[in-house]
Amino acid sequence: MQIRIYALFNRSKKIVVFNGVLFIASIGIFLWVMIVNAMKRGRAIAAAVRFPLPGCPVINGGTGWALWIAPTVYEFILFPFIVYKAAVSKSMRMRLNRRISLTAALLQENTLYFFSIACLLIFNNLMVVGATRIP
Repeated sequence: MQIRIYALFNRSKKIVVFNGVLFIASIGIFLWVMIVNAMKRGRAIAAAVRFPLPGCPVINGGTGWALWIAPTVYEFILFPFIVYKAAVSKSMRMRLNRRISLTAALLQENTLYFFSIACLLIFNNLMVVGATRIP
């Protein structure tokens, strides 16, 4: 998706650097939260070890709810790029031999992609904080 946004904005180096920095930050925050949770997991599981549980107990605690925030924020920052380009693009409204242009196809697919990913990430966030009652 970063490459599509880069192409839609005429190969702007500012766009690629901005998106790249945000992507690296998102991955870094995701990894940091995951590592912190892994380090704290031993203490959380220690209390459950006395139970005769087959397999691995599902015990989440601490900052596990924050795991999906960074990717959600990242996607919601990328989405306005597509919305803006769709609003100002003249080639999106142009038809060639009764077919839509490549720009229009990219914008339609990107909008659908970002909407789908946003819904999935919002659902993940709601699920992790326990709002959906789905473990």
